Amino acid sequence: MPKLPRTALLALLAPLAAPAAASINDFTELSLEQLLDVEIVSASRFTQRASDAPSAVSVLTANDIRDYGWRTLAEALNSVRGFVTSSDRTYSYAGIRGFSPPGDFTTRLLVLIDGVRTNDNVFDQAYIGNEFLLDLDLVDRIEIVRGPSSLDYGGNAFFGVINVITRHGGDIKGTETAVSSGSRNSREARISHGQRFDNGADLLLSHTAYEARGQNLSFPEFPGQGSNNDGERYGKTFAKLNWNGLQLETAWSRRNKQVPTGANGVVFDDPGNRNVDTQGFFDARLTRQVADGVEVSGRLFYGQYDYAGDFRYDQTPLAGVVTNQDRAAGRWWGGETKLLLTGWQDHTLVIGAEYQQNRRQDQWNRDADPASACFANGLAAPACLDSRQKGYRLGVYVQDNYRLSPTLHLHAGVRYDHANLSKDRLSPRLGLIWHAQPHSVFKLLYGSAYRAPNAWERFYEFPGAQTQIGNSALKPETITSYEAVWEYYLTPTQRLSSSLYYYNVDDWIVQTEVGGPVKQLQYQNQARVSGKGFDLGLEQQLAGNARLRGSFSAQIVPDHPNGNHNASPRYLGKLNYASPIPGLSNAFAGIEGRYVAPQATSTGHISGYTVLNANLRWQPWGSKGPELALAVYNLFDRAYSGVFIDDSLASGNGRTSLLQDGRAFRLKLSYLF
Repeated sequence: MPKLPRTALLALLAPLAAPAAASINDFTELSLEQLLDVEIVSASRFTQRASDAPSAVSVLTANDIRDYGWRTLAEALNSVRGFVTSSDRTYSYAGIRGFSPPGDFTTRLLVLIDGVRTNDNVFDQAYIGNEFLLDLDLVDRIEIVRGPSSLDYGGNAFFGVINVITRHGGDIKGTETAVSSGSRNSREARISHGQRFDNGADLLLSHTAYEARGQNLSFPEFPGQGSNNDGERYGKTFAKLNWNGLQLETAWSRRNKQVPTGANGVVFDDPGNRNVDTQGFFDARLTRQVADGVEVSGRLFYGQYDYAGDFRYDQTPLAGVVTNQDRAAGRWWGGETKLLLTGWQDHTLVIGAEYQQNRRQDQWNRDADPASACFANGLAAPACLDSRQKGYRLGVYVQDNYRLSPTLHLHAGVRYDHANLSKDRLSPRLGLIWHAQPHSVFKLLYGSAYRAPNAWERFYEFPGAQTQIGNSALKPETITSYEAVWEYYLTPTQRLSSSLYYYNVDDWIVQTEVGGPVKQLQYQNQARVSGKGFDLGLEQQLAGNARLRGSFSAQIVPDHPNGNHNASPRYLGKLNYASPIPGLSNAFAGIEGRYVAPQATSTGHISGYTVLNANLRWQPWGSKGPELALAVYNLFDRAYSGVFIDDSLASGNGRTSLLQDGRAFRLKLSYLF
């Protein structure tokens, strides 16, 4: 069993060694009751105290984003206990609670923006890197709900839900601009306008543009060669209007990213290797209080996703170097209605129904020259893939939060889901929440969730060796989870949070090798996988508005369950510290560190690592006017790798790891008019 490095142990024990303040007046003016009353909306589909939620919840605020200089949702999740992220230099991926199979597109986490699903309907991918729809400058808070959440959200809410809550126009009260420049020859600009009108209407408009020429990269698998094609650019637009219970919201993004790794047998360092992702949604919802304790809401939504991958393959002597075009298009629309009853004795009832029509779940693949041909593995053929799918899903749910006594609450609910391509599912959840003392809360939780196989896993196939074949017979995978949560306030400004959990995943969907001497890949259901773990977190507010947060996670899941690969580290340690800078008015510093234990590859392990980031920001004129921020990521330029799958190289077993970014910086200037 790997040992935790001494530096990581010291970092995790630092909160315990922090000096106590002389008096409560030195702390931020919040009472214990106010600290316990932090409100969230993501755990049960209505506003409730985090201490009453039937899950272990973490909340990251807009101040956290500014203090630590997070650029992406993935960087924010890196600070949260139990999460580990990695990048293949095209997309970012997240694992949680010891479950992180390589090749998974983060399909077991559901990412929302203001309650709107952002996972697409072809790959079910949760986008958390630069490919995420939203600029983090527009975020008010991020609510992270751990544990099975299919009761509230249906599929993909397998290990948890991440709900990104956006700011209101009234928070900006004018026009806000931001420009930045940093490593990878990157530059970014944003302009936002927010306003609250006299009639109560609240409007937020924003657009962000980013461009990076990339960095020069080298890989040991390509000795003597370097890659200069790591460029990226994107645009993101967001708009939200709130008025008299009506909310209209839309988001759109387009990202063009070169692929510099030479993975999957493409011609190395060819500028034509690239992925283009276009995403968008429109959401309209209306909420009405029809009587005391009776609230009715309804929403209509539309979403779309387009993927275009161009990959350059050398098919000499048959066709020379050809561009393979990999494409996907998703279109979906639907509606939801919800009834919230809060005035019925000691019950809070939520009853709802949701319908989604998948109008397009298309995937196709062909070579661009000659047109409509496929030269897979040197064999000329018609188009490699042409899959056109449609579908729908329907879910109805009911949940009751019953106040048995002033200190004891019972949460119970169940959801029924029906889809055209999957077996009907029931997703129950139970929770017993005991406020044992004013400063101590215990939660006993049971939950079940499911994830239906997506169009990529069912229908994507490509002819020839080292390629994928479809499996239309896939069954949904399910999880059953048991968890005990304890939240304890050591002092009015110091909170301890801990979770002990155990889960079983049945019919796990994983990519496996099939066939005889010709190697092919196929997604298949596998036997049960069990996991268990322990999370411990400590948060403290220090004198002078300083904040300290640390966590440790031990998560035990087999590295190779049933002969398949799971890449999650056994231990994780996190530490975040933010504080005003003494002697400099309106200046703040944020320092964060994370320790990640060794992770399994298909042939061994990659080393564990510790990474530190630092961010300084200064507002010389206070909240109005300019803010200057300088962030340094991977402060000590630690060389570390993430698990990577690439079996296309001819020199043996291929690549099992990929070097992550070294030291990088960003200088950012924001201005609020």
